[in-house]
Amino acid sequence: MKRVLLILTFLFAYLNVALPGIDIDTVKFKKETKEYTVELYYPKIRNAGTESARGFNKLIQNFVEDKKTEFLKDAKAIDYDPSLPYEFFVNYDVKYTSNDFVSVILYTYYFTGGAHGSTIAYTFNYDLKNNKNLKLSDLFEGKYLNVISEYCIKEILKEGDYADESWVKEGAAPKPENYEAFTLSNKELIIHFQQYQVLPYAAGMPEVVVPKSVLNDYIKKDGILNR
Repeated sequence: MKRVLLILTFLFAYLNVALPGIDIDTVKFKKETKEYTVELYYPKIRNAGTESARGFNKLIQNFVEDKKTEFLKDAKAIDYDPSLPYEFFVNYDVKYTSNDFVSVILYTYYFTGGAHGSTIAYTFNYDLKNNKNLKLSDLFEGKYLNVISEYCIKEILKEGDYADESWVKEGAAPKPENYEAFTLSNKELIIHFQQYQVLPYAAGMPEVVVPKSVLNDYIKKDGILNR
C-alpha cells in the first residue's frame, strides 16, 4: 500500500555507507502502535571527532526529531481510524562525500488519512571545513537562478503528457524557494522538485541533473566548488 512507495524510493534503509572521504552510519528507530508506525533511518558521520562532524550529526538528528514530534502531535489531534493507522517514515540517500563535504537527501513520508500520503525531500549540503550547511547562494553568484531555471524547465517539459507548460514554468521559476532542495556531486548539481511542484502526483518527484559546466561562469571563486 502506502509503504510500497517508500520501499521503491528509499534504497538505503539498512545500510552503512562507505564512500570516499568519510564513512556514514545509519541511525535506526522504529515504533509501532495500533494508532501509528514511526520508522526512521538517517545518516550519522562515524567517529565524529571534529566539531564540524558533530555539527552535521546534530543538525540531522534535530531535524528528524523535530519532524517526528510534529507527526506525533498531528496524529494525536486527528480522529483515529483503526482501518488506516498513521505512518511516518524517514530515509536518506548519500549523494556525495569528500574529506570536507557531504551531500545527502532525506525523504519524509507522512500518512494521516486521505487518498495517499505525502513525501517531501529535504537536502543537506554540509561544508565540514567551515561547519556550515550550504545554500545555492553560498555556491553561486550573479544570475545563476535564471540559468538553472531555464535548464530545468527545458528538461521537465520533455516529460510529454505529464508536463503542463504553465505549471512547469511556475514551479521551476527562478525563485529561491523553488530551489531549496538540491544535492551536489563533483561534476553536477541535482535539483530535487517536490510532489506537485512541477508535475502531477503520478509523475513522482522529478530530479534534474544540471552539469556544472552550465554554471561555470557563476561559481563563487572563494566557494567550495573551487576547492
